[in-house]
Amino acid sequence: MNNTLLKGLEGLKKQRKDNISSPKTIENVDIELIFKSALAKINDVYIEGTIQFISENFPGVDNQIRAMEEKIDKLWDSCLRGTSRLSDFRSAMDQYSKLYLKAIDLYKNRGKTIQKELNFNHQETGEFTRIYRS
Repeated sequence: MNNTLLKGLEGLKKQRKDNISSPKTIENVDIELIFKSALAKINDVYIEGTIQFISENFPGVDNQIRAMEEKIDKLWDSCLRGTSRLSDFRSAMDQYSKLYLKAIDLYKNRGKTIQKELNFNHQETGEFTRIYRS
């Protein structure tokens, strides 16, 4: 798995384990499977540098990802306590995956966006302006 992504999300997992002293239950195993499955889907297409690019260029998306990480952490705890359903956790992980895939897509297409801006500027002014984004 991508070390940057895995490191951040493993921190959430450790935090949960520190806060809950109950032994592993079947429900916790199910939660872990959903969690790991979602991370595997993200990792399959993850591009190194995505996190930094998104935080610098798309703070709204970055904030949404961070908010989902907090929601996932809370849902994990509440599922273990029996106050949330496994389907709630699965839904949150689906939303998280979609957000991350959107972030990866934004990063992957950054060159195309810059080229469009260069072409537009050239058509308007007859000059190419260097655009710094990284």
